[in-house]
Amino acid sequence: MKGLIALTAVTLAIGAPSAAQRATETRPAAQAEAIELEMWTWGRPMTRWSITPAGALTFTTPEPDPFKAERMVTRRYQAGETGYARIRTLTSEAAMIAAVAGAELPCTRAITDAPYGELRWTGGDGQRRTLRFYTACEEADARRIIGQLQQADDLAIAWRDAGEIVETRKADGQ
Repeated sequence: MKGLIALTAVTLAIGAPSAAQRATETRPAAQAEAIELEMWTWGRPMTRWSITPAGALTFTTPEPDPFKAERMVTRRYQAGETGYARIRTLTSEAAMIAAVAGAELPCTRAITDAPYGELRWTGGDGQRRTLRFYTACEEADARRIIGQLQQADDLAIAWRDAGEIVETRKADGQ
């Protein structure tokens, strides 16, 4: 795994396209994937969003916060194909790790009691891949990937805030 990440870093450093970049550049449109991120803290939902290749974003969060959730609010926003491409770029290295290393972002050193989550891709063929991660992993390779996922989440949050509320439901008992 470290060898694969080191190879990716060297490839990026010399300017050649990485495997993740080649995969996203050469994938036919029919195989485009919906991307979904879900995070929890202490078993409580924090955030869940998904974006389609057409850029339709659906974002659900507990309000007022995960520990005092009274309602789950879902908003929608149209980020367009360009917005989807931005999210896809930010999650492409994580997708490569999921394809090569399996469903868990490797981490042997972490601080306890931090949020955790899953990043999922569902292809046009219905196949689903998942990468589970722990946000407090202290290893450099994992920190880089988690940083990219945080950037994707921050972008989705900005779109959520501009979106319209499409559903409000009572939060499940916590």
